[in-house]
Amino acid sequence: MVAGCNHSVKGMSNGDPVIVLEHPQQVHPQLEGVETGDYIKIQGDSSSVDMAIKPEIPGGIGTISMAVNMIPQVLEAPAGLVTMLDLPFPRAFMKIKVR
Repeated sequence: MVAGCNHSVKGMSNGDPVIVLEHPQQVHPQLEGVETGDYIKIQGDSSSVDMAIKPEIPGGIGTISMAVNMIPQVLEAPAGLVTMLDLPFPRAFMKIKVR
């Protein structure tokens, strides 16, 4: 039985990590005394930003947001089976006709 997993990704530039995503998941973190949240740390050359969102944004809402933001890209995709690697970066800019 699996009770959790840890997703991690590094975006590299010239061999150095410039973006690091750490996404541990646990079935019942409160049983282990783990305080959950979404944490964002942005470190710049002269300043940094450190944010905490508690409680975390539920995963279902994140999945729904991704699906909705991909609608324009899916509508303009070529016919056939495509993957996320075949589509442009997720965003929600749509061409809207104004009357």
